[in-house]
Amino acid sequence: MKRYTDRSSMKKLHIIRSVEKEFFYAEVIHKPHEVISRENQKEALKEISNAVEKAWGKFSPDYLTKSILESHFLLLLRNDKDELIGVAPIKKIRIDGRYVFSFGLTVVDPDYQGFGFMKKMHMILSRRAFIENILQGKTKVEFVFITPNISTIGALAKVADFMYPNPYDTNGEGQVSEADDYTWETVKLFLKASGEKYRELKREGSVMIGFYDDKPHLIVKNRRVANDKNLDKFAKRYLKPGNEVVVRGVVGLIGVIRNGF
Repeated sequence: MKRYTDRSSMKKLHIIRSVEKEFFYAEVIHKPHEVISRENQKEALKEISNAVEKAWGKFSPDYLTKSILESHFLLLLRNDKDELIGVAPIKKIRIDGRYVFSFGLTVVDPDYQGFGFMKKMHMILSRRAFIENILQGKTKVEFVFITPNISTIGALAKVADFMYPNPYDTNGEGQVSEADDYTWETVKLFLKASGEKYRELKREGSVMIGFYDDKPHLIVKNRRVANDKNLDKFAKRYLKPGNEVVVRGVVGLIGVIRNGF
């Protein structure tokens, strides 16, 4: 199975898409920009760019390098034919004297969407972040990330000690209260540190508007209906086409044990 560095770790996954199980292979790379050779970085960038374009659309090489190759952990998912079918990075960003982990541009090949791969990839990366913090004597991990994906939001809500916005903490119609002062300040500092462009940030729901102003072709106009009514109501209110939500969540050891995170 293809690997970009011998300093990465491999994890075998299986999923049932038909009668028989299919196997997939996740390569997890710590600080890919440092451990992957320059020659291999060029090859990786080309392969990643093709995967991103197939799933989302075209992004510049500079953006993909910064968002993916310069991540803290990078997961590359392959099928048993050695084809790259998933990409998931997570960054470690210092804000206000502390570090937070942030999921970056995550893609799954359209032929493999709908089988929970994005959730699986984020869970693997989250465990790595949690283990890293545990080894440093910390029992909690703080996540701050931008997403239009209601499944990712719902998955974190089930394990987090604290999360905003939380689709399970609403008025019954999907509406959440405004972000508390600490979360609101954290979100603004995170966006400044990450350098992401946007036009407007709303305190209720922590909704970011304008990310797609210069790339309208990437907007997904048909929102996928969530199976959970709480998630669906939240998505209808806040995840309109072109909108993203900036999520802040804190996951502790109890949540990890209780939910098998």
